[in-house]
Amino acid sequence: MKNGVLSLAAMLAAMAASAAAPSLAGTGELSGGICERLSPVAKGTGFAMDGYFVWCGSVIKVDDSYHMFASRWPVATKFPEGYRQNSEIVRAVASRPEGPYKFA
Repeated sequence: MKNGVLSLAAMLAAMAASAAAPSLAGTGELSGGICERLSPVAKGTGFAMDGYFVWCGSVIKVDDSYHMFASRWPVATKFPEGYRQNSEIVRAVASRPEGPYKFA
């Protein structure tokens, strides 16, 4: 996908649409559909910044690199006020869609 937007929300929505709806099992855990496709995240992937909450990332592919745009705000501020008053957009770059991403 060249210069296409790859957002987590879009990927999850597509996966959910193509899978059976999850249901509660007798053990209290979700089972079926998308839940069976989930697995632990590999160490050394994704994007994090010391001292900040980072969320709501969207990724685009440009040539051979992946650019993530995400929201961040200082951990020292309280939610939701810290998010509302101190949130900023950041960009990070990786050579693979799963990362690891580095602040750019």
